[in-house]
Amino acid sequence: MIHSIFKYMPARVEFFDNLLLRASHKTALNDPFEVRPSLGFLADLCISYKDSRFGETRNEIIEYLRRTRIDNLWAEIETALPYYEYHGIMSFTEENDNLLMWSHYADQHKGIILEFDNSHSFFTKPESGYGLQPVLYRKTRVDKLGENSLIEPYFHKSKEWAYEQEHRLLVCLDDADVNLISEGYFSGCPDCRDKDESKYIKWKDCEVFNAGSNLLKVKSHVDYSIIANEPSFMAMFKVPCEAIKSVCFGAMIDKATKAQILEKLQSYELKHIKKYQAYIDLFDYNLQMTEI
Repeated sequence: MIHSIFKYMPARVEFFDNLLLRASHKTALNDPFEVRPSLGFLADLCISYKDSRFGETRNEIIEYLRRTRIDNLWAEIETALPYYEYHGIMSFTEENDNLLMWSHYADQHKGIILEFDNSHSFFTKPESGYGLQPVLYRKTRVDKLGENSLIEPYFHKSKEWAYEQEHRLLVCLDDADVNLISEGYFSGCPDCRDKDESKYIKWKDCEVFNAGSNLLKVKSHVDYSIIANEPSFMAMFKVPCEAIKSVCFGAMIDKATKAQILEKLQSYELKHIKKYQAYIDLFDYNLQMTEI
């Protein structure tokens, strides 16, 4: 039984001001198979929801879907089942010493790892969505509608990803604490941003999020079925400070960045967080971690 989960991430100093983590829409993830079960699962789903647009029987539906272009296929399925447009994934892992994870998700060892108490209510009883669950790694895609029906595809991945030992928190994007968008979203109309009718989110609906950053805070309501395919859009959720157990600095972290984070950790609400420094083992392909 695990008692902690970890988050590999770049050394974002501002995290220790706002404690915001991103919940990624399925289209923002780096695996094109994400939340894409087999045609058999989709056929069962259509039958379960009494959607006969693609056929009456499982075989009829599968044959119809087989002839449909993959991009059109998912557009049609999600029109009938918009559930998949309104949920996002927060990803964590079981281990803090995975060399590949340090390289891929923690800025080539220049980032940090956050340790969380996975028994905290933030992970076990979210206001919306589902509690933290491990990802099941398998050789084949989900083929049948199971007991958990719609959420199953969120927690199945190819066995090639097993090294990540991922645990996921599935949340409703409508409940995000903060919605962010890159200034680049408005680059098509730099001189008349407030008049750009081609954008769902308008410049007048945004404000600067952090001084010196290129991120804008969206002040208006967001329809995630429209904006989810915009790569620069981020739905952010605030993690309770008491759920954070420790931070570990990467072996190659910038000294100035580390000093800034250490200063942030002196605040009253963050003083309980333990601090570690990772070092490259001089003999093996390992990391040694020492408490600061």
